[in-house]
Amino acid sequence: MNKNLNLLFFIDRYPGYGGIESVTSILSNLFVNSGYLVTIVSFKQENLELLTQLDKRVNLLSLPNKELLSNENKLFLISEITKKNIDIIIHQHSYAPIFELIVEIKNLIECRIVTFEHNTPDAQIKMYSNYLKENNFNFNWKFNLEKLLYPVSVAKCRMKERKRHRFLLKYSDYYILLSELFVKNFEDITGIKNSKKIVSIPNPLPETNDFKVLNKQKIILYVGRLDKNQKRVDRLIRIFEKLYINFPDWYLYIIGDGAYREEIEEYVKNKKIDRVIFEGFQLDVSSYYIKASIICLTSNVEGWGLVLSEAMQYGVIPFSFDSFVSVHDLIKNEKTGFIIPSFNEDEYVRKLSCLMNDPENRLQIAKNATLSSQRFNGNKVLLHWQKLILNET
Repeated sequence: MNKNLNLLFFIDRYPGYGGIESVTSILSNLFVNSGYLVTIVSFKQENLELLTQLDKRVNLLSLPNKELLSNENKLFLISEITKKNIDIIIHQHSYAPIFELIVEIKNLIECRIVTFEHNTPDAQIKMYSNYLKENNFNFNWKFNLEKLLYPVSVAKCRMKERKRHRFLLKYSDYYILLSELFVKNFEDITGIKNSKKIVSIPNPLPETNDFKVLNKQKIILYVGRLDKNQKRVDRLIRIFEKLYINFPDWYLYIIGDGAYREEIEEYVKNKKIDRVIFEGFQLDVSSYYIKASIICLTSNVEGWGLVLSEAMQYGVIPFSFDSFVSVHDLIKNEKTGFIIPSFNEDEYVRKLSCLMNDPENRLQIAKNATLSSQRFNGNKVLLHWQKLILNET
């Protein structure tokens, strides 16, 4: 039955560096390996070297016109959907305007539409609120006015998110959230209760070889973008600053790149914080997961925290602030990792310090983490998708 179904992933950018793009590759590979016919249509194509991660049986296309809602793009998409007998469109980027193109042609195609939100539904509200709270007054009059009118500014942001989510839900046959814990959050934002369109499916993990927790090094790891609004790696740098003198054989490896990198490197240099290693973006992070003992997130908000579950496969113990509800799906506190009250950096230091001083506990939690991560094995996650695709939800 599966072999007759044709799926189309519709995404703003692919290939490209980012969690959404990575999950698109993993899902596409899982589907083609299970007999589905898979096409990816993207608006932008960047970083073509990443295509090595995509199964060659997946058909990759790009929209022909840079004007998203152009007639050329509409006709192209209708033609491909018709020609390939597409049964389901999986809309992969709920924060980009690409969904408007689907809405424009919806009445001219015969297939189901699934929207997959890759973040917590209130991510934009949280990030905007934190941005206003944590920035000082500056020479930007617009920002200063927004900060002075904080309750009004956040309320406007909430209304914008309400409108966006309701629009996406209206034109989708299913709306996927990364966690069941996000459902109430979605309902609070939209004002829509008990929608039968809402389904929760976690992100799948890429396939790895069986891994045993052996020969771990004294390495704390960060993997992700270096940005100031969401990931907030500056918090992790301050946390390590309070630890590194008392732990002279521990290292902090920063894997990733972004506009904030130069400022963070300058801070490390000026403060003379030893043993912080900036490795830049790495196409394959597995060699770091194999060596590292601990992985840390200090984000304002996350959707799923894919790097945590990826690292757990390799026995890397996850630490995260309690800044997104799905972290409780990923981590059983003090059993498979550590959840720190947001944004208590001193408590983060205390918990890290205790674990760094306790190799026996590290070994046990690392084993627990590896075992726990198997819940997100690709084939197990694929079963959730198959239920949705076959209308068995």
